[in-house]
Amino acid sequence: MAKVSVERSPTRADVRVPAETFALAETFDEEPEATFEMAHVAANGSDRPMPFLRVLRGESLTELLGKDSSVDDATVLSDCGQCDLLYVTWSDDVCSVLDTLLGRDASMLAATGRDAEWEFELFFPTRAAMSSAYDDWEAAGLSVTVETIHGRANALGAAQGGLTDDQYETLRAAVDRNYYDVPRGATTEELAEELGVSHQAISERLRRGHENVVQEAVDDDRAEGRE
Repeated sequence: MAKVSVERSPTRADVRVPAETFALAETFDEEPEATFEMAHVAANGSDRPMPFLRVLRGESLTELLGKDSSVDDATVLSDCGQCDLLYVTWSDDVCSVLDTLLGRDASMLAATGRDAEWEFELFFPTRAAMSSAYDDWEAAGLSVTVETIHGRANALGAAQGGLTDDQYETLRAAVDRNYYDVPRGATTEELAEELGVSHQAISERLRRGHENVVQEAVDDDRAEGRE
């Protein structure tokens, strides 16, 4: 079986951006305990960046967001105390920062705002794309702190060489289409149509890919003495 080549080695990066550089700095000033996370919502039909936010902690945040200059509009979609789901239209400045952050074919896997900064988990199709993105951030004067970089060994949870090309392609499509969200952002039938293969082939790729991911993770734990 063909293995994923080094040239297309996926890379995951955990980075931090100050709120004053990105978004909601005024809200954090007023409510230091405020905590937000990006919510993945299936089939939202919007090309706006990061439109859904879940409030994890804080008081009167909807009112504060309405006054925050980084927000053009914020609408409460569901109200369940401190787990409010908001639909946010960001200012042009925020969208510009996101365009720079994701400009090199990056996928945003997660975003959390707390303690006056934002933490992003970014997925790049290649290590070279991650390197080029970092150069772009510096050239744009974007204040980004790179916390960790995970190479192919665990960008998708798989060890070096643990996935075939077909498995990698399928798992990448599943991540990009929010297949692992609840509810799912895509069905196996939709993934099959996108990749031009049968539903049975997609199911088999996912099953074997997940098996390889889990097996390599278990093997790594055993090698490091964690049982």
